[in-house]
Amino acid sequence: MSQAQRIIKYFSICLAVSLIVGIFSLIFDGFGMIGNLFTDNKKDIDLENIELSDDNYKSLEIELALSELVIVDGKNFKIESNKKFVNVKEKDGILIIEEKNRKINNNANKVIVTVPKKYNFSDVSIKTGAGKVSINNINTNELDLELGAGKVNVAGVNVSRETDIEGGVGKVKISDCDFNNLNLGIGVGDADIEGIFMGYTNVETGIGNVKIKLLDGVNDYKFSIEKGIGSIYVNNEEVDNGVYGNGSKRIFIDGGVGSIKIS
Repeated sequence: MSQAQRIIKYFSICLAVSLIVGIFSLIFDGFGMIGNLFTDNKKDIDLENIELSDDNYKSLEIELALSELVIVDGKNFKIESNKKFVNVKEKDGILIIEEKNRKINNNANKVIVTVPKKYNFSDVSIKTGAGKVSINNINTNELDLELGAGKVNVAGVNVSRETDIEGGVGKVKISDCDFNNLNLGIGVGDADIEGIFMGYTNVETGIGNVKIKLLDGVNDYKFSIEKGIGSIYVNNEEVDNGVYGNGSKRIFIDGGVGSIKIS
């Protein structure tokens, strides 16, 4: 793809995303929601404990549209939420949590999932919409994370085989994580990523600024860079399209609009 074609491509992306964000902003503003998507909700939420019949799950599946999601570690499996908005099922060793009532006022609801400390899942799948997301201390062989709009904070997550993370609209912060074979897509908004990336890593950015902090050091990696119309820096030096470094771990960067800083 020529530079001119790339410029046309990314300006088209900018225009399309701007239109989409503008439409959604008008819709959410009409319902008085737009402030809740990106700011803390101060309203107290009455939560109930949802009883579980098992304490040993191979998989975790969560799909929420508007509710805030919090995952923490503790002694035992536990789910806290408002039952009228959330449905919990246990099937063939899979713990399934779904939002069953997607009314506008769901943004005042919260789902808190407690997972035993150092517990290891076979796979974890999480899809979120407009609510805030906080995920802490999850261990799994495979992770599939699809993010919507809102603040996202992921910390202490370890994935041993395959990792897929698709960003949406909003601020994404990932810290102190170990990912194997990561496919990371950043949509619209800023991302701050810190961790150790094993195997092959693919990073594709859209609109916004991305910071990547490699906890094991830049020298352990080899970078394949393909720029958009933004800028890419490796160890504070701006780079062009090409291959940089001699490390044993590979990172493929497909830049969009904005800056990417790797250190």
